[in-house]
Amino acid sequence: MYLPSLVCGLYFLLADVIQRFHYLKAGLSVVLIFVGLKMLAADVYTISVVVSLAVILLILGVATLASWLWPRPHARDDADGRVIRL
Repeated sequence: MYLPSLVCGLYFLLADVIQRFHYLKAGLSVVLIFVGLKMLAADVYTISVVVSLAVILLILGVATLASWLWPRPHARDDADGRVIRL
């Protein structure tokens, strides 16, 4: 079963992109929950690899699209010149 190693690889690949795509962290959390539930339910119900990959790609695609549609407000400077992250 190569799915956990695939998820690990995707996580490290997308680690640098987290700043730009701020909903990606939530999307990766949902992916990890999905994989964990899939592993727990493996004895009772089998989900094919194709369906698993489709679900993972769908979750990551929705998180990326949401980050493009609703970008994080830009940081601004306060009176002392410190950057305030919104």
